[in-house]
Amino acid sequence: MRANDSGVVNPGAMRHRIVLQQASVTRNTDGSERKTWPDTATVSAAIAFGTGRELFAARAVNAELTHLITIRYYAGLGPDWRVKFNDPKDGSVRYFDIRSIEAVGTMRRHQRLQCRELVGRQVQT
Repeated sequence: MRANDSGVVNPGAMRHRIVLQQASVTRNTDGSERKTWPDTATVSAAIAFGTGRELFAARAVNAELTHLITIRYYAGLGPDWRVKFNDPKDGSVRYFDIRSIEAVGTMRRHQRLQCRELVGRQVQT
């Protein structure tokens, strides 16, 4: 999904609903800290399911999937946030770590999020 030269995004491409989550640290009853991810906002998005690559580290193969997610401008959004997506195709819940955020066009109407999909133990709910 691409924006035209003026930064206008086709609204029909924004057909997915995603949840933006901001990390929060809470204390357990024993005093230890625990990172939680409360839902902050539900927004419409265009998701371009992108590239996949395999990383070989310590003789282990790890798959890394990157995605481009375009949303309407959301003030305060940062790379310490993540995206939760309820995939309607199979009913699964998928999580994406936001790697970078860039403005689409000059009017700050939309943001493009470069994301990495979190799988297995990487996901903390």
